Amino acid sequence: MKLKLTVAYGGTAYQGWQAQKIGTGVQEKVEAARAKIFPGAPRVHASSRTDTGVHALGLVAHVDLPPGARRLTGTKLGLALNAWLPPDIRVMAAARAPSAFHAPFSATGKQYRYFLWSHPVMNPLLRHSPWHVPRPLDLRAMRTAADIPRMLAGRDRRVAGMTAPAHGLVLWKVVYARGPEC
Repeated sequence: MKLKLTVAYGGTAYQGWQAQKIGTGVQEKVEAARAKIFPGAPRVHASSRTDTGVHALGLVAHVDLPPGARRLTGTKLGLALNAWLPPDIRVMAAARAPSAFHAPFSATGKQYRYFLWSHPVMNPLLRHSPWHVPRPLDLRAMRTAADIPRMLAGRDRRVAGMTAPAHGLVLWKVVYARGPEC
């Protein structure tokens, strides 16, 4: 049985999704929770490999579970996984998926959102989520700086300007075509 998971996590404590030799990836935590319920089950495959500090609200993953899992609903499997996951990682949805579904290869698109806190003082309740920019933002300059085709056409990373820190970035959702494979 193939299970499709929608996973949300705060990436502050993790070196991205993928299991790491140095540091901890979110994948390790999800696989450890899965192993508590189904020892020896295969790897959990994700639609995306986020970088260190990046958060996710809608990362999609799949795992092939043993035949005995058929007696459980996707909702119960999601709750069971959450019982073994740390509080900064949650399975938001779990459902059976067709055997042809493959989280990374069936995806047709991804939507990321970047969160900023533009205020002289950082809000302590939001300290792990947005990028703190302690000055007013110039919306016109920001729109000018986001002429993506010009940056890509230039084929020069320096044209893009400074790189924003990862902790404001959120993998918002992964898009799949409607059809039997998802």
